[in-house]
Amino acid sequence: MRTVGIEALGLGVQLHLSRPIESMAADLKAAWAMCPLTVEPTVGLYLHLGHNQTRALPKGCTEQVSADTAVALPQQVTQAVTRAALKANLGKLLLLHAAGIANPATGDAVALVAASGTGKTTATLTLAPQWSYLTDETVAVRPEDDSIVAYPKPLSVKRSGVLYKTETPPDSLGLKVSPVPAHLRAIVILDRQPGHAGDPAVTDIGVLDMICDIAPQSSSLHMLPEPLQMLHALHSRMRRVVRVTYAEAQSLQPLIASLLDPSS
Repeated sequence: MRTVGIEALGLGVQLHLSRPIESMAADLKAAWAMCPLTVEPTVGLYLHLGHNQTRALPKGCTEQVSADTAVALPQQVTQAVTRAALKANLGKLLLLHAAGIANPATGDAVALVAASGTGKTTATLTLAPQWSYLTDETVAVRPEDDSIVAYPKPLSVKRSGVLYKTETPPDSLGLKVSPVPAHLRAIVILDRQPGHAGDPAVTDIGVLDMICDIAPQSSSLHMLPEPLQMLHALHSRMRRVVRVTYAEAQSLQPLIASLLDPSS
């Protein structure tokens, strides 16, 4: 049985491919190349075709991931790996449903917070190539020092005429990992409105509005020690916390540049 190792938010995951789909190992390894395994895997995912068909788990596997077709399986893998990584970090990290972009020279980073399907991946594809790619899914912050545990997963890209999203290697999209450790310096709440005219409308928000905006877009916030006090302190340390209404991600470039490189 072919295997592929992945590290997601510090969690070691081993993908075990059933014999009929062993040929997918190379593509999965390429898609997850920015998440190399450096720790002992504690989660084993058994990959096979035949959705909702329960099978006996091979040795070393803790969960099965299946789909009806090989085309659909990679998206299921990404979701399963992300779920396992989030579960492993409940109560340890501030887990924001956000894209993460960093300055490759300083490690200063911005979190682009938004619900699923509302623009995070598109913003990442548009904005991150000139900076460093941290994630398009989960910005994981250590509350004690605002450092970010990068999760440069493959990007789930919607292709015209294709039912399932394509799990695309970041480097094939011009994205690069941060060469220095990243620290959160700003939070941007994305409010994409296709009908919005003109420049993005940027509004600085206070701590209460920040909490109301990011709480629904976080995982297990209540499990962190004194979460409200933690968020209050986080807000005070940020360069800016803003809500931005915009139509196209390209229009966000001046804002992101001002947050990642205030001296420019």
